[in-house]
Amino acid sequence: MLRTIQVDFKRLFLNRRYYYCIVGMAFALLVSGISYKKDRYGYATLEECFSEATFGGFVILFYMLCVVGGGLDYCMDVKNHYMRYMVIRNGIHSYAVSKTFVSAVSGYISMFLGQVLFCGMMSVYLVFQSGTTENLFSGGTEFESISWNILIFSLLGSALSVLGLFATAIVPNVFVGMTTPVLIYYIVITLTNKYWSNPVLMPSCIYFSYNKLFGGERQQFLYALLVTICFIIILYRGIYRRMKRRGEHV
Repeated sequence: MLRTIQVDFKRLFLNRRYYYCIVGMAFALLVSGISYKKDRYGYATLEECFSEATFGGFVILFYMLCVVGGGLDYCMDVKNHYMRYMVIRNGIHSYAVSKTFVSAVSGYISMFLGQVLFCGMMSVYLVFQSGTTENLFSGGTEFESISWNILIFSLLGSALSVLGLFATAIVPNVFVGMTTPVLIYYIVITLTNKYWSNPVLMPSCIYFSYNKLFGGERQQFLYALLVTICFIIILYRGIYRRMKRRGEHV
Protein backbone atom coordinates (compact mmCIF):
# COMPACT_ATOMS: atom_id res chain seq x y z
CA MET A 1 0.00 0.00 0.00
CA LEU A 2 2.79 2.44 0.91
CA ARG A 3 4.43 1.77 -2.42
CA THR A 4 1.19 2.60 -4.22
CA ILE A 5 0.84 5.86 -2.27
CA GLN A 6 4.44 6.81 -3.10
CA VAL A 7 3.84 6.20 -6.79
CA ASP A 8 0.65 8.28 -6.77
CA PHE A 9 2.35 11.16 -4.97
CA LYS A 10 5.24 11.04 -7.43
CA ARG A 11 2.82 11.18 -10.35
CA LEU A 12 1.00 14.10 -8.70
CA PHE A 13 4.07 16.23 -8.04
CA LEU A 14 5.51 15.56 -11.51
CA ASN A 15 2.27 16.66 -13.15
CA ARG A 16 2.56 20.25 -14.40
CA ARG A 17 -1.22 20.55 -14.56
CA TYR A 18 -1.29 20.49 -10.76
CA TYR A 19 0.92 23.57 -10.46
CA TYR A 20 -0.96 25.41 -13.20
CA CYS A 21 -4.14 24.90 -11.21
CA ILE A 22 -2.54 26.28 -8.02
CA VAL A 23 -1.55 29.43 -9.88
CA GLY A 24 -5.04 29.61 -11.37
CA MET A 25 -6.56 29.33 -7.90
CA ALA A 26 -4.43 32.22 -6.67
CA PHE A 27 -5.50 34.40 -9.60
CA ALA A 28 -9.16 33.46 -9.03
CA LEU A 29 -8.88 34.92 -5.52
CA LEU A 30 -6.84 37.87 -6.75
CA VAL A 31 -9.58 38.97 -9.14
CA SER A 32 -11.98 39.25 -6.21
CA GLY A 33 -9.38 40.68 -3.85
CA ILE A 34 -8.28 43.61 -6.02
CA SER A 35 -11.91 44.60 -6.54
CA TYR A 36 -12.14 45.47 -2.84
CA LYS A 37 -12.03 49.28 -2.74
CA LYS A 38 -10.55 51.43 -0.04
CA ASP A 39 -13.01 53.33 2.11
CA ARG A 40 -12.87 56.91 3.30
CA TYR A 41 -10.89 55.91 6.39
CA GLY A 42 -7.89 54.62 4.46
CA TYR A 43 -6.66 51.62 2.50
CA ALA A 44 -7.93 48.06 2.76
CA THR A 45 -5.91 45.64 4.85
CA LEU A 46 -4.77 42.21 3.70
CA GLU A 47 -7.26 40.50 5.99
CA GLU A 48 -10.14 42.50 4.55
CA CYS A 49 -9.08 41.61 1.00
CA PHE A 50 -8.66 37.96 2.00
CA SER A 51 -12.17 37.88 3.46
CA GLU A 52 -13.58 39.54 0.35
CA ALA A 53 -11.80 37.07 -1.94
CA THR A 54 -12.95 33.93 -0.10
CA PHE A 55 -16.55 35.07 -0.37
CA GLY A 56 -16.32 36.57 -3.86
CA GLY A 57 -17.90 35.26 -7.02
CA PHE A 58 -14.66 33.84 -8.44
CA VAL A 59 -14.26 31.52 -5.45
CA ILE A 60 -16.31 28.98 -7.44
CA LEU A 61 -13.42 28.69 -9.89
CA PHE A 62 -11.12 28.38 -6.89
CA TYR A 63 -13.13 25.39 -5.65
CA MET A 64 -13.21 23.72 -9.04
CA LEU A 65 -9.46 23.98 -9.62
CA CYS A 66 -8.62 22.42 -6.25
CA VAL A 67 -10.23 19.17 -7.46
CA VAL A 68 -8.02 18.86 -10.55
CA GLY A 69 -4.92 17.53 -8.79
CA GLY A 70 -6.06 14.35 -7.06
CA GLY A 71 -9.80 14.36 -7.59
CA LEU A 72 -9.50 13.70 -11.33
CA ASP A 73 -6.57 11.29 -11.13
CA TYR A 74 -8.78 8.22 -11.12
CA CYS A 75 -10.65 9.47 -14.16
CA MET A 76 -7.35 9.73 -16.02
CA ASP A 77 -6.33 6.25 -14.88
CA VAL A 78 -9.49 4.75 -16.33
CA LYS A 79 -9.03 6.65 -19.58
CA ASN A 80 -5.38 5.60 -19.95
CA HIS A 81 -5.97 2.03 -18.71
CA TYR A 82 -3.50 2.63 -15.88
CA MET A 83 -6.01 1.35 -13.32
CA ARG A 84 -5.76 -2.15 -14.80
CA TYR A 85 -2.01 -2.21 -14.22
CA MET A 86 -2.21 -0.93 -10.63
CA VAL A 87 -5.08 -3.20 -9.60
CA ILE A 88 -3.35 -6.30 -10.95
CA ARG A 89 -0.09 -5.35 -9.29
CA ASN A 90 -1.24 -4.01 -5.89
CA GLY A 91 -4.89 -4.97 -5.44
CA ILE A 92 -8.05 -2.91 -5.44
CA HIS A 93 -7.91 -2.12 -1.71
CA SER A 94 -4.45 -0.54 -1.88
CA TYR A 95 -5.42 1.30 -5.05
CA ALA A 96 -8.60 2.78 -3.51
CA VAL A 97 -6.87 3.81 -0.27
CA SER A 98 -4.03 5.42 -2.19
CA LYS A 99 -6.34 7.38 -4.47
CA THR A 100 -8.44 8.63 -1.56
CA PHE A 101 -5.46 9.60 0.60
CA VAL A 102 -3.55 11.31 -2.21
CA SER A 103 -6.70 13.11 -3.33
CA ALA A 104 -7.30 14.48 0.19
CA VAL A 105 -3.70 15.62 0.63
CA SER A 106 -3.46 17.15 -2.85
CA GLY A 107 -6.70 19.08 -2.30
CA TYR A 108 -5.37 20.49 0.97
CA ILE A 109 -1.97 21.39 -0.47
CA SER A 110 -3.40 23.05 -3.58
CA MET A 111 -5.87 25.16 -1.61
CA PHE A 112 -3.19 26.04 0.96
CA LEU A 113 -0.62 27.09 -1.65
CA GLY A 114 -3.25 28.92 -3.69
CA GLN A 115 -4.16 31.07 -0.69
CA VAL A 116 -0.52 31.68 0.29
CA LEU A 117 0.30 32.74 -3.27
CA PHE A 118 -2.73 35.00 -3.32
CA CYS A 119 -1.68 36.66 -0.05
CA GLY A 120 1.78 37.27 -1.50
CA MET A 121 0.45 38.84 -4.69
CA MET A 122 -2.20 40.78 -2.78
CA SER A 123 0.45 42.18 -0.42
CA VAL A 124 2.50 43.44 -3.37
CA TYR A 125 -0.62 45.05 -4.84
CA LEU A 126 -1.54 46.76 -1.55
CA VAL A 127 1.99 48.09 -1.06
CA PHE A 128 2.04 49.39 -4.64
CA GLN A 129 -1.38 50.98 -4.17
CA SER A 130 -0.65 52.73 -0.86
CA GLY A 131 3.10 53.15 -1.14
CA THR A 132 3.65 51.77 2.38
CA THR A 133 3.55 48.47 4.26
CA GLU A 134 1.71 49.95 7.22
CA ASN A 135 -1.70 49.16 5.75
CA LEU A 136 -1.11 45.44 5.25
CA PHE A 137 -2.08 44.64 8.82
CA SER A 138 -4.20 46.85 11.03
CA GLY A 139 -3.08 44.98 14.12
CA GLY A 140 -0.53 42.49 15.38
CA THR A 141 -3.07 39.68 15.50
CA GLU A 142 -4.12 39.88 11.85
CA PHE A 143 -1.22 37.81 10.54
CA GLU A 144 -2.07 35.02 12.97
CA SER A 145 -5.75 35.28 12.05
CA ILE A 146 -5.01 34.97 8.32
CA SER A 147 -2.73 31.99 8.98
CA TRP A 148 -5.47 30.14 10.83
CA ASN A 149 -7.99 31.08 8.15
CA ILE A 150 -5.76 29.47 5.53
CA LEU A 151 -5.15 26.32 7.58
CA ILE A 152 -8.85 25.80 8.33
CA PHE A 153 -10.18 26.79 4.90
CA SER A 154 -7.71 24.42 3.19
CA LEU A 155 -9.46 21.47 4.83
CA LEU A 156 -12.39 22.23 2.56
CA GLY A 157 -10.05 21.52 -0.36
CA SER A 158 -9.52 17.99 0.96
CA ALA A 159 -13.26 17.41 1.25
CA LEU A 160 -14.00 18.76 -2.24
CA SER A 161 -11.15 16.80 -3.83
CA VAL A 162 -12.30 13.48 -2.35
CA LEU A 163 -15.87 14.34 -3.29
CA GLY A 164 -14.63 14.82 -6.86
CA LEU A 165 -12.94 11.42 -6.68
CA PHE A 166 -16.22 9.91 -5.49
CA ALA A 167 -18.09 11.53 -8.39
CA THR A 168 -15.60 10.22 -10.97
CA ALA A 169 -15.74 6.77 -9.37
CA ILE A 170 -19.42 6.74 -10.35
CA VAL A 171 -19.06 8.59 -13.66
CA PRO A 172 -15.41 8.78 -14.83
CA ASN A 173 -15.72 12.12 -16.56
CA VAL A 174 -13.57 15.23 -16.06
CA PHE A 175 -16.50 17.66 -16.26
CA VAL A 176 -18.48 15.66 -13.70
CA GLY A 177 -15.49 15.51 -11.36
CA MET A 178 -14.95 19.29 -11.41
CA THR A 179 -18.53 20.52 -11.21
CA THR A 180 -20.22 17.97 -8.95
CA PRO A 181 -18.30 18.82 -5.72
CA VAL A 182 -18.99 22.53 -6.07
CA LEU A 183 -22.65 21.93 -6.88
CA ILE A 184 -23.14 19.61 -3.93
CA TYR A 185 -21.29 21.98 -1.61
CA TYR A 186 -23.51 24.92 -2.48
CA ILE A 187 -26.66 22.80 -2.22
CA VAL A 188 -25.62 21.64 1.25
CA ILE A 189 -24.79 25.21 2.31
CA THR A 190 -28.17 26.46 1.11
CA LEU A 191 -30.14 23.71 2.82
CA THR A 192 -28.25 23.84 6.12
CA ASN A 193 -28.45 27.63 6.31
CA LYS A 194 -32.19 27.42 5.74
CA TYR A 195 -33.20 24.49 7.93
CA TRP A 196 -30.47 24.14 10.60
CA SER A 197 -29.85 26.62 13.40
CA ASN A 198 -26.85 24.91 15.01
CA PRO A 199 -23.68 26.50 13.54
CA VAL A 200 -21.60 23.47 14.52
CA LEU A 201 -23.42 21.45 11.85
CA MET A 202 -23.32 24.07 9.10
CA PRO A 203 -20.51 23.79 6.50
CA SER A 204 -20.63 27.54 5.97
CA CYS A 205 -19.39 27.91 9.57
CA ILE A 206 -17.10 24.89 9.97
CA TYR A 207 -14.46 25.93 7.45
CA PHE A 208 -14.36 29.66 8.25
CA SER A 209 -12.51 30.64 11.42
CA TYR A 210 -14.30 33.99 11.58
CA ASN A 211 -17.09 32.23 13.45
CA LYS A 212 -14.83 30.87 16.24
CA LEU A 213 -17.32 28.17 17.18
CA PHE A 214 -15.31 26.96 20.15
CA GLY A 215 -13.73 30.21 21.25
CA GLY A 216 -10.50 29.98 19.25
CA GLU A 217 -8.96 29.11 15.89
CA ARG A 218 -7.00 26.13 17.20
CA GLN A 219 -10.14 24.42 18.52
CA GLN A 220 -12.02 25.13 15.32
CA PHE A 221 -9.16 23.72 13.23
CA LEU A 222 -9.26 20.46 15.20
CA TYR A 223 -13.03 20.27 14.86
CA ALA A 224 -12.90 20.98 11.11
CA LEU A 225 -10.17 18.35 10.76
CA LEU A 226 -12.31 15.77 12.58
CA VAL A 227 -15.36 16.57 10.44
CA THR A 228 -13.27 16.33 7.25
CA ILE A 229 -11.74 12.97 8.23
CA CYS A 230 -15.16 11.50 9.04
CA PHE A 231 -16.54 12.80 5.74
CA ILE A 232 -13.63 11.30 3.81
CA ILE A 233 -14.05 7.93 5.53
CA ILE A 234 -17.72 7.87 4.55
CA LEU A 235 -16.87 8.75 0.96
CA TYR A 236 -14.13 6.11 0.89
CA ARG A 237 -16.65 3.32 1.42
CA GLY A 238 -18.51 4.41 -1.71
CA ILE A 239 -15.27 4.97 -3.63
CA TYR A 240 -13.99 1.51 -2.79
CA ARG A 241 -17.23 -0.18 -3.83
CA ARG A 242 -17.34 1.61 -7.16
CA MET A 243 -13.67 0.93 -7.87
CA LYS A 244 -14.05 -2.69 -6.87
CA ARG A 245 -16.97 -3.12 -9.23
CA ARG A 246 -15.02 -1.55 -12.07
CA GLY A 247 -11.87 -3.49 -11.12
CA GLU A 248 -13.67 -6.79 -11.51
CA HIS A 249 -13.97 -6.08 -15.22
CA VAL A 250 -10.43 -4.90 -15.93
